[in-house]
Amino acid sequence: MTVEVIKMHFLVLPFFLAFISGVAISQDFEKVLRQSGDGILMIQTFDRSGELSALGSGVVVREDGIVVTNYHVIDAAFHATAKLTSGETYPVQGVVNMDKQLDLAVIKLDVDHLHAVTLGNSDSVHIGEWVLAVGNPRGLEHTVSTGIISAIRVGEFYPGTILQTTAPISHGSSGGALLNMRGELVGITTFIIQGENLNFAAAVNHVKPLLGDSIRVSLEEYAEQNYHHSSEYLMIAAHCALRTMKPVEAIPYFKNVIDVDEENVRAHIELGIIYDSLGQKENARPHFITAVRSDPDSAEAHFHLGRFYMKTGKKKEALEEYTILKSLDIERARQLFAIVYPEKPVRKRR
Repeated sequence: MTVEVIKMHFLVLPFFLAFISGVAISQDFEKVLRQSGDGILMIQTFDRSGELSALGSGVVVREDGIVVTNYHVIDAAFHATAKLTSGETYPVQGVVNMDKQLDLAVIKLDVDHLHAVTLGNSDSVHIGEWVLAVGNPRGLEHTVSTGIISAIRVGEFYPGTILQTTAPISHGSSGGALLNMRGELVGITTFIIQGENLNFAAAVNHVKPLLGDSIRVSLEEYAEQNYHHSSEYLMIAAHCALRTMKPVEAIPYFKNVIDVDEENVRAHIELGIIYDSLGQKENARPHFITAVRSDPDSAEAHFHLGRFYMKTGKKKEALEEYTILKSLDIERARQLFAIVYPEKPVRKRR
């Protein structure tokens, strides 16, 4: 055998081994997916009026219709359905258990013969091992991505153990499965850091204490409870108070809204207007400024801040708000301009 042929063998061998290794890994991925079968679902949630409000994912962990998902997938849902890859759809009967802090929820479907994904042990997961993320990003059913466990983080920006992975996930993947190469569920895909390929899954061991047999509350009942503590509901109460009480008496109602949603633009504007009407300029100013900071594209917020600046003698600042308003709402910009430069009455000669 010539030296050239020997060199050629050494050059080809790494590529050949890489090809064989790639084929083996691909076959392992296929095996994992076959094991998970129909155990990863697409969850559709609906609002009070029956309109589709969100899409998410879920994982069947018991054959009698017990499914794990993220809390934020179902927290405002009045109704929900779960769709299998086969096309079968089942209604969600209710919530078995939940943990808001860990962003996990266990729900029950109206079915008792599903394929369940085997629960793994997230404490045995190690950095560098291969994993598959399976879910429904953007409603694209049963999308699979692969990667490795890139870090295991405990209590850094999540109250429990979170698995960081290079397997890409997107909106709609929430509540999906992170599977190891034995086809076991080791995590529930939960959130991403946008644009950085930083993907995170709640460790499956956090799920195990939440599993139960009986439904704690129906989705509708739970959503109704949440609604009565939501900023939307509290805002309705605040506006009712404003119509039926003195402005000063409505202040606590708008503060309740901000306690729930500290960046609620409308509540800050209303509080600013009330404080301004009461002559409490120092209390009004931070609310108008917060409204603009919370939503820089809110024409309403810029208009009221500009008007407030004029009332407090800050014409330059008011004109800056006018300049911003011209690109947001030309009619509001004209209204503010008229406040900055009011037309002087024309005196007629007798």
